[in-house]
Amino acid sequence: KGNPSGEASARGLLQEGEGGGVTRAFALETLSISVVRVHFIPLLIGFGINPNTAALASGSIGIMQVAGRVFFAPLESRFSSKTMVVGVFMLLGFSIVLLLFGSSPLLLILFIILFGMAVGTFTLARPLIVADVWGATFYGRISSVMAIFVTLSRTVAPVGAGVLFDSFGNYAPMLYLVTVFSIISIILI
Repeated sequence: KGNPSGEASARGLLQEGEGGGVTRAFALETLSISVVRVHFIPLLIGFGINPNTAALASGSIGIMQVAGRVFFAPLESRFSSKTMVVGVFMLLGFSIVLLLFGSSPLLLILFIILFGMAVGTFTLARPLIVADVWGATFYGRISSVMAIFVTLSRTVAPVGAGVLFDSFGNYAPMLYLVTVFSIISIILI
């Protein structure tokens, strides 16, 4: 599978066929998740939602992460890693699109459920596809190098979203951009 020699370099993980796509996809999707998680409470407050309710909504995402992991485990044995990752990325993208349609209680509840479950499964999907694409022999080395790109995305995402908000005065451009990132991530897988 993948790179049998176990050479896990940053260049190799970005260039190596399917593996490069996986690395870029997870970096982009991590960026999308980080943007939404960090800016979720201000986004809801901007929708006119009480800060306490916004904080409760944000905390509820964490509860749904656990639910997502419970559903993921039995499904991973029935579907390929690629199918599982595409499903998780589609769920993330769809949930973010819901925020573009406003802040009705139904939309927010749907967002919390879908986004939370998708974020919970996201943490399980990466190791699953890394082992599938590159094999388990050098999993630790490959996963560690891949984590560099994921961590970089997680780090720059909130700042970039803040710049977008400051430039446009609202979160719509950020939501459109992370939706596009989710689509690109699905294509890369």
